[in-house]
Amino acid sequence: MAGGRGARRSKEPGIRLEPLTALVLYRTPQGWRFAISAGGGIMDGHVVDTPLSADEGEAQVALTDLVEEWSGRTVAATWRSDQPDWWVADARFASS
Repeated sequence: MAGGRGARRSKEPGIRLEPLTALVLYRTPQGWRFAISAGGGIMDGHVVDTPLSADEGEAQVALTDLVEEWSGRTVAATWRSDQPDWWVADARFASS
């Protein structure tokens, strides 16, 4: 996991991560939350080890690191924000 920070889980998700299509990241009063859209469906959860006070760049790195940890592949993501505290990325696995 690049940088060693961010969301961590002890096991892989219960969905297929291919094809990876989108990442969603949003800040709630309780902390950072995410959704991952992939071929197997949509998975959501909390971005752990990233404080609510962290900026969106740190939380985006944490989420990307999580997907890379689960998949063993590099993620390419282009982030955009259309509303406060809400970011969406077109995402895919980078070519090897």
